[in-house]
Formats: sequence, C-alpha cells, structure tokens
Amino acid sequence: MAIPSPEEVFPAVGKPSLTYVEREAGENERRLSSGLKNAGQICLLTGPSKTGKTSLYKAVLPAIKREPLIIRCSGKLTPSEFWASALEDLDFERLSEKAHTWGLALGAKIGAEGKAGWSWSLTQKFM
Repeated sequence: MAIPSPEEVFPAVGKPSLTYVEREAGENERRLSSGLKNAGQICLLTGPSKTGKTSLYKAVLPAIKREPLIIRCSGKLTPSEFWASALEDLDFERLSEKAHTWGLALGAKIGAEGKAGWSWSLTQKFM
C-alpha cells in the first residue's frame, strides 16, 4: 500500500477518509507506548500543527489501556500551577470506571508539601 500524502490525511476542507497513518514503520507508536508503560514517566508530544500528535496518542493509548491527561501550557505557568492544572483535569470517577472495564486496579497516592511564611519558635522553661 502506498503511503498517503499529508493532504489525503489532513484535508483543508471536510473530514479525512483516513484518520491515522502509521509512519516510520511504527517507530513513533513503539516509542510512545514504551515510554508510557514505565511507571512515573511523562511523555511530551510537541511539533507543528497538523503533524499527527493527537492522532498518535489517540491510536496508542487505547491499545495500552491508558487515558490522556492533557495540560495546555503557557510560559506564565509556575510549576505549582502546572500540577494544579493537571489535578483539576482528572476525573477520578471516569478513571475508576475505565480501570474496572479494563480489569485493572486503581490506586492513588496523595501528598502535600508547603512552606510557611513565618517560623515558629517553641521554648520550654525548666525549673
């Protein structure tokens, strides 16, 4: 089968007849799948518009029983705001339902960390 042109996959007008085309003999799919299978791994897809980033993760994630967590970034986000945005987008009820459908156990760890703007000094008098 001939490799379709980008115009065939991403027409300027109308809906495409092809919704996903594997490229580079599936190397992108294997790399993303492998990265996502490592616990704690964050995979970042970047690139110009219309190069297949969304199609790639939509093809890979169902095959490995994962859900996407999409965070739209700007240079103005602090690290705390970045992770707060990620947590706000999680739908734990939907994730629980998906995990049950996939036959997976769902668990979570929640932690807290912070800094106070003042210090406390405790003194004890000995008599």
